[in-house]
Amino acid sequence: GGEANALSDQFAFCVALYEGLYGVRPFAGESMAALAFNMNRQRFTAPPLRARVPVWLGRLVRRGLAREPERRYPSMEALLAALIQGAARRRIRRAGLWAAGLVVAGGGLSYALVPSPTPCRGGEDRLRTVWNDERAAAIASAFEATGLPYADEVHTRAQQRLDDYAEAWVGVYTEVCEATAIHERQTPAELDRRIACLDERLAELDALLQVLGEADDRVAEHAAQAASELRAPGTCTEALAERAESTDPERQRQVDTLRGRLLRAEALEHAGRYEDAASLSQEIAAEAELLDEPRLHGEALVQLGAAEDGAGEYAAAAEHLGQAYFLANEAGHDRVAAQAAVALISVEGVHLAHGEEGLAWARHAEAALERSDPKSLLRGRYHAAMGSLHMLRSEFEPAREHFEQAIAIERAALGEDHERVATLLAHLGTVQEQAGRSEDAIASFEKALEITRRALGPEHPQLSLLHNNYAVVLYGRQDLRGAQAQLERALAIQREALGDHPLTATGIDNLGVMLLLQGEQARGRALVEEALAMREKVLAPDHPHVANSLANLAGILEHEQDFGGARRLYERARDILEKAYGPSNLQVARVIFSLGVLDLREGAIQRGHDACARALEIVDPQVAAEHTERMGPLACLGWAALELEQPQQALAQLERAHAMRALGQAEIPALTSLLLARALEQTGGDAERAHALRAEAREQYAVLGQPPPERLRAWLRDPSSLTPRGEPPKPQ
Repeated sequence: GGEANALSDQFAFCVALYEGLYGVRPFAGESMAALAFNMNRQRFTAPPLRARVPVWLGRLVRRGLAREPERRYPSMEALLAALIQGAARRRIRRAGLWAAGLVVAGGGLSYALVPSPTPCRGGEDRLRTVWNDERAAAIASAFEATGLPYADEVHTRAQQRLDDYAEAWVGVYTEVCEATAIHERQTPAELDRRIACLDERLAELDALLQVLGEADDRVAEHAAQAASELRAPGTCTEALAERAESTDPERQRQVDTLRGRLLRAEALEHAGRYEDAASLSQEIAAEAELLDEPRLHGEALVQLGAAEDGAGEYAAAAEHLGQAYFLANEAGHDRVAAQAAVALISVEGVHLAHGEEGLAWARHAEAALERSDPKSLLRGRYHAAMGSLHMLRSEFEPAREHFEQAIAIERAALGEDHERVATLLAHLGTVQEQAGRSEDAIASFEKALEITRRALGPEHPQLSLLHNNYAVVLYGRQDLRGAQAQLERALAIQREALGDHPLTATGIDNLGVMLLLQGEQARGRALVEEALAMREKVLAPDHPHVANSLANLAGILEHEQDFGGARRLYERARDILEKAYGPSNLQVARVIFSLGVLDLREGAIQRGHDACARALEIVDPQVAAEHTERMGPLACLGWAALELEQPQQALAQLERAHAMRALGQAEIPALTSLLLARALEQTGGDAERAHALRAEAREQYAVLGQPPPERLRAWLRDPSSLTPRGEPPKPQ
């Protein structure tokens, strides 16, 4: 309020007098702003019919309640004189004596409403009940107690985001209040709904602050991201539907209590305490179901599914999110239906590798988003999920389009320097690398790393994902040492932050493969076996990630000449991937190609040819013309053609494969150089070039620290014979 003076005292006195005379307050409203709105418009509460107040007395009290101070009585003394004079003149002793008694008692009254020149300045006080110096200090102490090397940095970043949120909350509170009290742009009822929305945002902030005050390692890791997950106060300025409330006060109290607990579950999930969030959400869902509150039940199930998703419990998450969607859809709760459907694109389509189910949920999500709010920030999550789904399905162009749309939405909402923008840039970089745009991919990853370091600090666990994915790009460029360094950094972070987890297993597997590619056989095999065991433990034996480890271990057995063991693992990997993704997926093609090479090594030439032809058939329609995904199948077909005494056909295929050598990976470039040298010699081609290619192959195999397949070793030494030394081709 403003500074008290005689005219404000007069106003306060008349508030009490009006209520004493009529039994109601002079101005209605559930909030200070609503009261101020009615006062400014001089909308007096209608007196009850039973009220018997003289006209002169009603006029007197309304003058004392005038909006403009100059229209009131010049002083309290003048008002009291008019009151006593009126009572004496009208000989209404009872009213006069009552009024006089009120005058005497007036000095000790506490009035409910005093006009203020700034009726909308209460936001700071309301905020300070939740976010204040004492609470900030307690949270800082909790972060320090974790002992994490990055605790101070993440605390600083989290506190800055919380301060920014608090400032935004006060600004919106003032804006919506002034829209009614000063500018008269909205009704008191609209104001009440917006203030209720802001109260919900404040309760959400309070719930997060409680969790941050209990910070452990996981909470500290996720603190800055959790602060960004708070729903923006600015959404409270938008059109808001009236909230349906129970006519039973006790029932409404129960619902409000459950909603408060649900806010804590949400804060726990955002802060990385997934198991605690899931347990609490499950309790709330059960209680909401008993109360027969389908909207609240759906909200709790969505939160339960989100927590299970974060914990890697994908099957449970899919079940509960599906229940939430249909429950919310039936209740007309479109926002929750949209949340559930968007989450299911990732859970079903990406994490569980059920691609068709993911696409089906995308259609549900699109419809729910249109019904709830086409401009919702949830649409950014939708595009991100769709990008990941298309990327997994090797559909790179739609993946790129979705990721670019997601980046645009998140940048507009969060700014350039935000870790969610960085994550999306990394996803875009992965798509660019898969599509053969390596320079663009490197630029995307460098930008993503730069943003994440600024947003979260150089030691934050989220950097591990970026390091891992960046290594894939460097691997594609044959910078194996650079890729190894990225993977080692990623794995160090993952082991510390996650323990046994699907992401840790991926980091172990990737580093193992990178070491194998550089000839570190023992260390590489140990890591691949560790990754396989971890994936089977934390996922399931038929999960596609298990197939990746199986294929990697099969490659090791193949290198060790255990062809039977390698074949069993390759075939198991192929079966898992075909079941998960269908027969025409790029990952399936890679395993079929590996089986084809294995056939050739064993002398089953026609079978090897057919396998590699099938692999190329899968790859061709899905990647750019000169993408390295074709290089392996083409080299394999060239090898088979040489074995089948078809050197011209071999030459054409091997020339195509060799043109991709600068982007190729691992053993394939060396194999291609060797085979092309042989094809040139057998077709009477450039002998000098053939000699150079053979020298190139020797050098490449030396770098790899391994010889070529046994059947081809003679070709590396002696160009005189068409049939390679070793076992003759086996009959098919």
